[in-house]
Amino acid sequence: MVLLFVMRDYTLSAYISAFRTIGYELCDDGTPESNVEKIVIFTLGGRPKHAARLLQDGNWTSKFGDFEDIKHADLGCVSGPLYGSAHRFMKRPVS
Repeated sequence: MVLLFVMRDYTLSAYISAFRTIGYELCDDGTPESNVEKIVIFTLGGRPKHAARLLQDGNWTSKFGDFEDIKHADLGCVSGPLYGSAHRFMKRPVS
């Protein structure tokens, strides 16, 4: 068994490291790919604020606190002064 250590830090690099522990790797964009799950990390002022996951139908899904998950057609729907903008995309294979 390999143990992975991720700093408990509120930085983009710590978030990327955390997602890597569950199989995600950096990728170029949010273009849908067969048998691949993609996410995007939103940043504001260089700090991570939100993440969204690409669904198989090409839409994105986000969780807003204790509220229901929402489905949105593009990342601009949640970009703005609260969550910032889409900054880093990651992907992992799915079976």
